Amino acid sequence: MKGLLTYAFLLQGIFASAQYTAVSFHNISLNEGLSQSSVVDIAMDTKGFVWLATQDGLNRYDGKDFLVLDKRFDDLTSGTNSRLGKIVPGLNQSFWIIAKGGYLERFSLINNTFQSVPVYAGKVRLVITCVLQEKNEKLWIGTENGKLLLYNCKTDQIDREIDIQPGMPRSAVNMLFKDQQQRLWVVGSSVGYLDGDQILNLSVKADELKTGLVYSCLTEDKEGNLWLGSLGGGLFFKKKNEVHFGQFRGFSTVRFPADLVIEAIFSEDKGKLWIGTYGKGLFIIDPKEEEIGQFVNDKRNPSSIPFNDILSIKQDKDKGIWIGTDGGGLSYFNANRNNFILFNNQTVPEKVEIALVRSITTDKRGNIWAGTTNKGLTRINYQKSEYKTWELPSYQKNIYNPDRIVSLFYDKKDILWIGTQGNGLILWDSKKEQIIKRFHPGSVSKLNMPDGTVWCMYPTAGDKIWVGSGSSGLCLMDKQNGIIGQYKPGNQGSVDAIRAIVSVDDSTLCIAFEKTGIQLFNTITRTFYPINSRGLNAFFSKRITIKCLYYHQSVLWIGTGGKGILAYNRLSGKTQLLTEKEGLPNNTIYGILSDARGYLWVSTNKGLSRFSPDVLRNKARPSQFTNYVSVQGLQSNEFNTGAYFKAPNGMLLFGGINGLNLFDPAKFKEESKAIPVVFTKILVDNEPVEGDTAAAFKKVIKLNYKNHSVAFNFAALDFFSSPRHYYYKLEGYDKNWIDGNQRNYVSYSNVPTGKYSFQVKYTKRGVTEGKIAKISVNIKGPFWEKWWFILLLVLLFIGLIYTLYRYRIAQVFKLVQIRQRIATDLHDDIGSTLSNINILAELSKNSLENPARANTFLDRISEEVQASSQSLDDIIWSVNTQNDNWEETFSRMRRYAAEVFENSRVHYTIKLIEQAGITRLNMEKRRDIFLIYKELINNINKHSEATEVEVEMWFQQHQLVMLVHDNGKGFDKQAKTHRNGLKNLSSRVTRWKGSIAVESDKTGTCIKIII
Repeated sequence: MKGLLTYAFLLQGIFASAQYTAVSFHNISLNEGLSQSSVVDIAMDTKGFVWLATQDGLNRYDGKDFLVLDKRFDDLTSGTNSRLGKIVPGLNQSFWIIAKGGYLERFSLINNTFQSVPVYAGKVRLVITCVLQEKNEKLWIGTENGKLLLYNCKTDQIDREIDIQPGMPRSAVNMLFKDQQQRLWVVGSSVGYLDGDQILNLSVKADELKTGLVYSCLTEDKEGNLWLGSLGGGLFFKKKNEVHFGQFRGFSTVRFPADLVIEAIFSEDKGKLWIGTYGKGLFIIDPKEEEIGQFVNDKRNPSSIPFNDILSIKQDKDKGIWIGTDGGGLSYFNANRNNFILFNNQTVPEKVEIALVRSITTDKRGNIWAGTTNKGLTRINYQKSEYKTWELPSYQKNIYNPDRIVSLFYDKKDILWIGTQGNGLILWDSKKEQIIKRFHPGSVSKLNMPDGTVWCMYPTAGDKIWVGSGSSGLCLMDKQNGIIGQYKPGNQGSVDAIRAIVSVDDSTLCIAFEKTGIQLFNTITRTFYPINSRGLNAFFSKRITIKCLYYHQSVLWIGTGGKGILAYNRLSGKTQLLTEKEGLPNNTIYGILSDARGYLWVSTNKGLSRFSPDVLRNKARPSQFTNYVSVQGLQSNEFNTGAYFKAPNGMLLFGGINGLNLFDPAKFKEESKAIPVVFTKILVDNEPVEGDTAAAFKKVIKLNYKNHSVAFNFAALDFFSSPRHYYYKLEGYDKNWIDGNQRNYVSYSNVPTGKYSFQVKYTKRGVTEGKIAKISVNIKGPFWEKWWFILLLVLLFIGLIYTLYRYRIAQVFKLVQIRQRIATDLHDDIGSTLSNINILAELSKNSLENPARANTFLDRISEEVQASSQSLDDIIWSVNTQNDNWEETFSRMRRYAAEVFENSRVHYTIKLIEQAGITRLNMEKRRDIFLIYKELINNINKHSEATEVEVEMWFQQHQLVMLVHDNGKGFDKQAKTHRNGLKNLSSRVTRWKGSIAVESDKTGTCIKIII
């Protein structure tokens, strides 16, 4: 109770014109990935990341995940001294880091690297306490020994050195600050601004001066007033035109402590001051309204400040406030996104029950009435900070839970109708705060009621009300006379529970039976009749559980338990189902309400959802639904059946398992600007891409065909919004945008080589989609996919085709030559032989009278026939491809020599190589080699008169060597002859680029042929 009263200046009335601003902090700790709980400083980069300095790591936060770099920072604070690590934005995508021990470093955001910047006075390293970046590449540096230095970032030199208190004991410079007049203020054991090479100290008013006081921080509000924090002396204040600082003690109606240890001050655009103290939590001062609020940790409230030691306060570009604590991690607050008033057990007095809300209504005095599950009735009037809970008596002893209130209705005569589960219907006088009448089973006639459970109520004329019972159908209750009518479909006995009643016209009610569907009820004829709809009948044939009804502009909206919302248009008869697929956060619908702009608000098991009824006109899309979750100020993600109500002024109320929420939809503060999406990590083959550029700054990724996969992590830098919804595509590979839902990780594998562009965008449901983040992906193919290689292959193919063509032509030409040669050989050898035979036959015929001469001619004919047969055999042998190897050739040579020398007196020796095996031979070459050999053997046999002949053949350096030696009479190589033997030999050898050597004398002849 005390805490809420302390913060009351921030609240506005439930029926006031302005929307309530909830004071609810979103806390981030080790559980979310923060490396350490003491956040000593905070900074934001140009991309939108939040950077946090802790005792154990430099953290980068994107709203979901942390990147932790190995860097440590000081966290030394006492009542008289403070030395905290710092992160200060620099130029050219960099930060200035004051790391543990007072070491100054430059941190590059582009590649996440640290560069030490040593600062010395002579040979002594100076301990750095604070820095301030100028726009002209200059950096002001404050040191622990009271020096002010001007560092030139271009030359890495100290341009100026100033003692802040010459002649006085050295004390640390705690902060450097520039005001609107561009004066540089130096804060330490004193406070002053730089004038030339001197610090002009501005003293605190003499009557408020405290001996030994150390000042820690300074800020300027929008009016030009300066606010000065101290370590143990509270807050000091100097108006724009005043000379001295004076103690700030608060306002006439509220005081401000004068002994606070203040570590951080921040002045927001609206003029409020945020004061972070050590041990006393957070103070917010509103000078215009003269109000002060203190926020301290409340262990019962997870949305309170997590720790009372505040070390740093910074604001991001979206006006969100980031608060670093000394042990509780990080807190975030954004007034633009705190749309919901929250009432739960942490924000109301301890004896007030507000958890597990089952029913809600309001009265004309601004009170909220809430029925709970097992703690009775609670009234809330937070304008007056009044809260009260009543437990209800049971009408008989055996009722298990008499305080389970499941429906409420407040009539015009200040009577609250209370419907319970099992404890009957109770009339409550809100002024006298007491029960004036109750209806229940077994009571006297006018107070008798057939059912002890009242799930829902709907008012009608006079003091009457329609009641939906647990199992007794629809009852018409009169305040004075009790039940005056009970109605069931088809005059059944026990019927299904009635969960909701809505009016569709002046004489028709729509009644929702929990498990048996919907019936219409005519209030004039008092009869039930079904809705004639095939779509509805088919839907409810599956035994769907109904949770709620809402009738709006001829459309009946039916909330179900697990099947979404079924919309039935009474005019067209059409039905349409909305589920999680279309954009709802969950398919269990507890309540449906509309606001002044026509939007529908739906409570579910996973938060609230807002959408326009226009989703029925076309196919519904997730982008048409705006969903809200507990982190945005809801009591919980889970709401309850029956716990929803629309107040007469348009305020909406929804209750759930941890309290209730109140809000004005017309005053909702929504961020409509595009949210940037940045890349946080890139992986190739499941390994992070390392290089000279961090993922957030990369423009191109170069891969090769050996890489099997590439993956992207990305984040929408929206720190306090509804669940992020992403769409992505790999342009050049994906044809359309792919709905990634809330997943911020995408992987591609086995993508063909080429140039692509990976694109991702963020859509906050109901808001314009964000900017598209792009990164080029170039996958280099293998050399065989290069144009020059393909061209080379084409040329080679053409060359191969041409070669094959030429080869084929050559083969055809060769075949023609062979045919011509065979024809020539047949003509020359066989033809001439046949001519000789013909002549010899004629001669023999003419010599028949001379038998001896005739026999001579006949012998010649026989020789010619044998010669012809031999020639024909040679021709056939030469063209038979089975003989195209050395083995067959050598065998032929042996046989021929044997045939020639068989009946002669010549003794011959043939030495032929055997290692050639079946090596293939060119047919023409084989023929010429054999003819050379044959010519040599024939010449020896006919002309040499030799008795000894030796033939040798061997291979020498891939050449055939044929050596033929005889002991004949020899011949004169120079003598002229009509014979063509040597000429033929030389011609055949020359044809195959061989050589022939002849040696001959009277002792014999030696011929050496190399082919």
